[in-house]
Amino acid sequence: MITIESCHNTWLFDPARMRFRRVVKGTGQPPASTQWRPYYELSVDEASGTFVVTLDAAGRRLLRSWRHPADCTECAEHRSVEFPVDALTAARR
Repeated sequence: MITIESCHNTWLFDPARMRFRRVVKGTGQPPASTQWRPYYELSVDEASGTFVVTLDAAGRRLLRSWRHPADCTECAEHRSVEFPVDALTAARR
């Protein structure tokens, strides 16, 4: 399982099954999440913190986002919250 924190979501990637889902931050308990969706490729640029989720083999459907650093300028006054580990574990199912 690969977990990536962005400003408003926790992204969960299951590379063995080529599927992902997003857990929306700040929505309370239990957290809101998307259904598992298939993806074709995950590309992470460690230098910039950006990542791209390619949804189809042709590369025409993409989701782009960036990691949420501690000193984030993108959501400075709208800080994201952390989820308890057990809530994220439940979302992985």
